[in-house]
Amino acid sequence: MPVEILIHALHHFDEIKIVVEDGMPFEERLDPLHKRLSASYSELKRAAWISVLNTSDFRKYLTSKVIKQILSDFEPVCSLAFTEANIYGFMQGFAMNQGDFQQQAILNFFDQVVHRYSDNCVLYKSWKSNEKHQIGMALQRRRFILGGFSLDGWRSTLDYFQKLRLQEIDRVMAILDGKNTPQVGLSDLFEHQMDALRNGQRLSGTYFEVRFYPGIGTIHFFPRDQKMIDRINIIVGKARQWIPENYGDEVDQAAYKSAEKVNAKVMKKIGWQVLHDPEKYEEEVIELMEKAELEIGQSAEMFPLIGLKKAS
Repeated sequence: MPVEILIHALHHFDEIKIVVEDGMPFEERLDPLHKRLSASYSELKRAAWISVLNTSDFRKYLTSKVIKQILSDFEPVCSLAFTEANIYGFMQGFAMNQGDFQQQAILNFFDQVVHRYSDNCVLYKSWKSNEKHQIGMALQRRRFILGGFSLDGWRSTLDYFQKLRLQEIDRVMAILDGKNTPQVGLSDLFEHQMDALRNGQRLSGTYFEVRFYPGIGTIHFFPRDQKMIDRINIIVGKARQWIPENYGDEVDQAAYKSAEKVNAKVMKKIGWQVLHDPEKYEEEVIELMEKAELEIGQSAEMFPLIGLKKAS
């Protein structure tokens, strides 16, 4: 139903005449009928607002977790009068918040990767706040691993939800790339070249080369442009206050490699649990980092203050 018709119908909803049967006290019929009409009006108005939300094609550009968050915050909007002014106001507000929605999609992706395998992550010393370091986290630039892609039972291809996960990884990378969709999506590779992937071939999509291990249900992702991983690390670092807001747009590569060496020593001693509760292990990790720095003669500060000079 076009938005204009919905607006017209809702504006004239209150003009509907209430007809009661002869012999039935008006007071007894009015209250329940009024409640039913009020509930129907609310349902119709909610459906109208959801139709507006769906016409924005917002689902195409956001991940399922962000979409759920938007829908959970959408109920107050449904209580608004369904007028042209309110519709334009909502769409303007939605457009103004696109950046926040996209940042949340990037943060969700980062957390998904980091919390799966310790090898996916580099720990580093964040910039000093009140003369105290915190633990920062960054994605590995060369490769990360995700599980949950096993072929259960008789299936010879990934199921719907597994393909959706791949599509959402591409969606996050497309956000970073300023594109709507990738030319060659990860789900397309698994749809059309599954035999090659099952035989161990390393195939290339727009943003990643992938290698599939069906026996254990893991996919290894090799970023084709490591600078896009750097951008994720910088966006997340700023959002989590691990690096200053005015840090530049490029990671110091020498500092990154030093942090990787320190991280390897630290992770051997403390393991993956730090990824799930970094505050609990913060003091222990910082102490291990400082010892490792002395051993190898290099710093674990992946984002040194030299980056501030580039941004100024």
